[in-house]
Amino acid sequence: MPYALDSLLATPGLGPMPTDPRDLRGDQPVVPLDPMVAEAAARALESGQTHYVDVPGIAPLREATARLISEQGVICRPANVMITAGAQEARFLVLQILGDAAGPLVLPDVVHPGVRQAIGVRAIATLTVATDPARGMLVSPESLGAALAAGGRLIYLEAPVRLTGATYSQGEWAAIAALAAEHGAGIIVDQGLAPWADGPSAASALGSAGLARTTLIGELLPGQGLQSWQIGYIAADETWLPPLQSQKQIMAICTSTAAQYAALEAMEGSVGVRETLHPQLLERATAARAAAALQGLGPLPGGAGTVIAIHPPDGAATQATLAAQGYSAADGAAFGAPGVLRLAVGPETDLAAILEALA
Repeated sequence: MPYALDSLLATPGLGPMPTDPRDLRGDQPVVPLDPMVAEAAARALESGQTHYVDVPGIAPLREATARLISEQGVICRPANVMITAGAQEARFLVLQILGDAAGPLVLPDVVHPGVRQAIGVRAIATLTVATDPARGMLVSPESLGAALAAGGRLIYLEAPVRLTGATYSQGEWAAIAALAAEHGAGIIVDQGLAPWADGPSAASALGSAGLARTTLIGELLPGQGLQSWQIGYIAADETWLPPLQSQKQIMAICTSTAAQYAALEAMEGSVGVRETLHPQLLERATAARAAAALQGLGPLPGGAGTVIAIHPPDGAATQATLAAQGYSAADGAAFGAPGVLRLAVGPETDLAAILEALA
């Protein structure tokens, strides 16, 4: 099919980070980079690290990432980890490799637009399941069970949901894991927003099954100033690493060497920026949802502190009003939710005041 006719590839994308303070389309907070991190990257280059490195990532960063994921409650070893050039590359690799080999793919009807772009490159058998707006676009275990009974063999979920920030409960994760085991299905979880939510993480909830059935992806070290360096990860069963590595090598050989050493410094230095930001952003998100409710803008449920989603009576008019004030919101239509707008909650933006001004 010509690309121009492929609706999946034509899905409007989102930039990896905001273009200015009034750009509210992002889902990860933008913070200054610690000078020590930049200095570590410079030292690595000056010491001769100007060449390609191991395709899955430099060994010390994979070790540190494995420890970080293991702390979430799932046994993870360096051999389970691949460092990617951001979350979108991680999406592409797992969907193209695992989706093709282990599918058909069970996909929520509301997901990050990068998911549709990734599966649009090559046809992948997909079963779509409905999300529930009243629960922040979560998928019920019952609907997943029906899709698995219809032949689905690989579930893709966002936890929290990238559009709304909604999170699954511990009981829902237990039910999802039981369904996957019953049908011999795998689970891919984008847990990139998990550091900004207080709900149970997929890693902790699915940890008893290890990575044999679950694959985790996301941004590495969100809120540490590395947003423009594009560092993501895949944590998967070791048997999946060779095909993932092969596709990664074809695409880009390796993730930026300097960026990997910067991430390593940020992990080892542990400047603690996220720990400070997390409660602040949760408070701002709660205030923004309250303001949206008072203005009749239809806030959707969500548990992450970095985004809120609203479903106003006239989404186009609300988006135009925001644009007239210089603000840009993420259009929910790109996620599969027309009429919904997603707004970033940042450390320097009073989103509640912005929404109050819409009156």
